[in-house]
Amino acid sequence: MNAVPVWAVLVLYLIGTVGFVQVMTQGKITERVRSWWPGLLGCPMCFGVWAGAGLSAWIFASAFVPAWVHGIAQGVALAFCVSLAADTVAIVHHRLMSGGTDVR
Repeated sequence: MNAVPVWAVLVLYLIGTVGFVQVMTQGKITERVRSWWPGLLGCPMCFGVWAGAGLSAWIFASAFVPAWVHGIAQGVALAFCVSLAADTVAIVHHRLMSGGTDVR
């Protein structure tokens, strides 16, 4: 059985972190959570710094984490990657259907 290359896992985590930041700072489902700390959770750049720090800590600590925890983390990261991709497709589709004039 071939192992997944480390770079592929890092790319998965990186894109997943971007999707996580987008969901936390702009998602409808997280409005209630954002009301707890609107200064941080309402700003993608501010929250992204802390999400990136968390990702770095996870990467350094991952040597001490069991394989099943890695599997769960990769599944969550993949879910956020899919969320980011779906949102991107929806935005592009909306822009194309509006003739590129809607700046929303």
